[in-house]
Amino acid sequence: MKKVLPLSFLILVSVLVALFFLRNPLSDNPNLKRFRESGLSAEQAGTYEVRLTATQKAQGATPATIAEIAGQLIQYEQSPGHIVSRWKEISALSIQGRSASAQDITEVVNAAILSRAEKGGGYEHFFAENYPKAWLRLQLNALQRILVSQKKGESPIYQKRESEEMGVYQVEYTNLDRGDYRDIKKTFIAYENPQIEIDRSRNTVHYLTSKDGRLISADGDVAFVHKAVGGDSFEITLKVDFIGAGPKPVGAPLQLSSMTLANESQVRLIAEENQRVDPLNFDAALKLLPLITAATDGRDLHVIYGVLKHELQERPERAIELRNFILATQARDEGSKRQLAAAFGALAQSQQPAVSNLLARLAKDCPDLFCKDQAIVGLNDHEHPTPESGRRMIEIVQTQPDYDTTAAAVLAVGSIAYKIENQMPEAAGVLIDGFKMLKDPNLRRPFLAAMGNHGDDRYLPLLKQAQKDKDSAVRGTVFYSYRNLKSPEVNEILTAGIVNEKDESVINEGLKAVAYHSLPPSSYERIAERIAQIRDQENAKEATRLFIRIYESDKKNVGPAMALLREQSAVPTVKSAIGRRLQENVTL
Repeated sequence: MKKVLPLSFLILVSVLVALFFLRNPLSDNPNLKRFRESGLSAEQAGTYEVRLTATQKAQGATPATIAEIAGQLIQYEQSPGHIVSRWKEISALSIQGRSASAQDITEVVNAAILSRAEKGGGYEHFFAENYPKAWLRLQLNALQRILVSQKKGESPIYQKRESEEMGVYQVEYTNLDRGDYRDIKKTFIAYENPQIEIDRSRNTVHYLTSKDGRLISADGDVAFVHKAVGGDSFEITLKVDFIGAGPKPVGAPLQLSSMTLANESQVRLIAEENQRVDPLNFDAALKLLPLITAATDGRDLHVIYGVLKHELQERPERAIELRNFILATQARDEGSKRQLAAAFGALAQSQQPAVSNLLARLAKDCPDLFCKDQAIVGLNDHEHPTPESGRRMIEIVQTQPDYDTTAAAVLAVGSIAYKIENQMPEAAGVLIDGFKMLKDPNLRRPFLAAMGNHGDDRYLPLLKQAQKDKDSAVRGTVFYSYRNLKSPEVNEILTAGIVNEKDESVINEGLKAVAYHSLPPSSYERIAERIAQIRDQENAKEATRLFIRIYESDKKNVGPAMALLREQSAVPTVKSAIGRRLQENVTL
């Protein structure tokens, strides 16, 4: 099912990833040359040329700009650790196709944001009550990428966990002291949300800063795919060049006591409030739906989808109109698929139980496999399904018509059974019997994954047997499927399985499942010893990232194992990541 990334995600995507640019040698870098010649002091303001652009590209379509801000930015240190950012002039400012008016630009130029460095690295941002809210999230988006602050005394290479509205992610910093300036490389490793896949070949941003932390330059771009958005690709690019130094703006210093901390929940609320001003209604959106083509701007598609979704959340009876549209749409070109993506996405996100029944019926009434599969995937995503919708999926599972439809239906059975708890007791027996009588052996993994989604202990004997499979992909699916099981036996199964597993990718699946359980300290230590044996740096980093997540939820029991992993691992980045996390806990 094709979805469109929510507006708040499109703007506050806290990912900055750089290409390995064909840059001049650092000694010839024009930004560094201008910075040295300017003699920028703590009593002066630096002026920078800034451009931040975000684009979205649907499959088969051209990229569409979803946000942009460009112009000259002034930054100065109001007091140690407190940076004021204020636009001197703005040449481009737009969100979701809406370009700023002259008045909007004037209001943004006349406003300022105060950023306070945190002890552990990073910044907190504060804004005045009269800051133009329509453009606040884009301004914060730029500052989150422009400013880089690090903890004093940090090792040259270390990892840390950062977060923003899009989720939690792991990054790695590499610091090189080059005399009077510092070269900082920030590499994004992975989001904890498995739906977001970062392009590992384009995941580094380069900063040049002075020894005292003043920005000299930054450049980079990020490319990533969001599976929950139908596989659309997104790209965020940033370029910051130092122009020169000058006096600080005249005026009274900004006072934190009269400003508001810009936290994620506030920014999300502001984004939602700005969405409500869209004048498009359901009837108009429904008329626009069949006009969507492969070339339609992703921003327009998102608006149509959002209006349909909000209406269904308030008036679920209107879902029948989308059903009629879906059944009447016979073409399967890229434009028609995007139309259906918006319709099915709105149904899936309606949050209304009655609409889940409609999706289940569409799985039967749709004229072809594409339409049927979209209906089933939409039902799988629905937050409030009914037993009736689940039993319709069971009917599909029992007949196993083809791989794609059966795989989607069996995953939906597991998901629905978990969401409605004890209202569909027959689900476990259906999945077990279906697994034993598979027509297609390739369906093993979907059935095992469905068992994990459901989390019923009746699956335990079958999962234990499947854990011996020669296929590492099957074993990995089994490991993750243990996460929701409640049997006390599962803790030792996971521990022993991780310790004895040879395939490192399977180990990581086991660690994901461990995060859902509470183990004794000795089990965590056995797991830590196995992670320490991983020699491949990328696999070791991923396993360490997952183990840190486990530690965050149970510091007391996992703490000794963390120390053991730091001691035994031969991978420097693992040692630094573990050491930082343990040190932060002591500091707190």
